[in-house]
Amino acid sequence: MPRANAPKSTEIRTLFLADHRRLDALLERLISAFEANDREDVQALWTLFERGLLAHLEAEENALIPALRSTNPTEADALLREHAHFRDRLAELGAGIDLHIVRLETARAFAAELLKHADREDQILYRWRDLRTEDHPAH
Repeated sequence: MPRANAPKSTEIRTLFLADHRRLDALLERLISAFEANDREDVQALWTLFERGLLAHLEAEENALIPALRSTNPTEADALLREHAHFRDRLAELGAGIDLHIVRLETARAFAAELLKHADREDQILYRWRDLRTEDHPAH
């Protein structure tokens, strides 16, 4: 039996999707700062974005991906590889932002990669979680 205060699956999906929107909005602001060549804003927004994305990845890895692994280890491993890739990219881009060498095109390409990943997560991870809860309401 689930804990009385445990979020339902659709609530979990809603929370993760809301966090995607929050991160997307930060990323849009970051791209705008790149376009304006506002180095101070780029640095400040990057710091917020990086912290937010790392926390989001960790939350998925702790709350959702282990359960997915029990039914679909291939997809779980693929998502974890993508997360590792994004952590690597965050480190590379963060260093480049510190040195003021990241170009607008690079930032846009990273944003596009993240959007594609977020859509994949919704299709695979979040919807799977919803279906699993519908099939097994006690989980």
